[in-house]
Amino acid sequence: MSTTAVDITILGRYFKVASPSEEIDELHQTAHMLNTKLQEIQTKTRIKNLEHLAVMAALNFCHELRQQRQTNTEYTNTVDDRIKLLQDTIERALVDNQIAARLASKDISDAVVTLAEDEQTIAQSDDTQ
Repeated sequence: MSTTAVDITILGRYFKVASPSEEIDELHQTAHMLNTKLQEIQTKTRIKNLEHLAVMAALNFCHELRQQRQTNTEYTNTVDDRIKLLQDTIERALVDNQIAARLASKDISDAVVTLAEDEQTIAQSDDTQ
């Protein structure tokens, strides 16, 4: 993984940043996003100090990140709950299926016993005649 020096511009100021070669496009997109956020804050607040703008942008990005993490946590919890519900439903269906199979097997066993008893009764009846 080679590192390349990349020139980026933030609010008209030039910065040289080291970046892995395969991440240069991502760096440019990120710099553009930062530049846009700084311009938005500057327009809304009339702040000119770059350091103050950078702190405000960092606070905004951190807030957005925290919100996104909270959303992801809620989504993950919802998915986990649904997976658990599906697992429980499948387990209940399997248990119900096993019970039904045992009942069917018992019915067949009872039918075989009854048939054997009937055959015995017929055989005894034939012997007595």
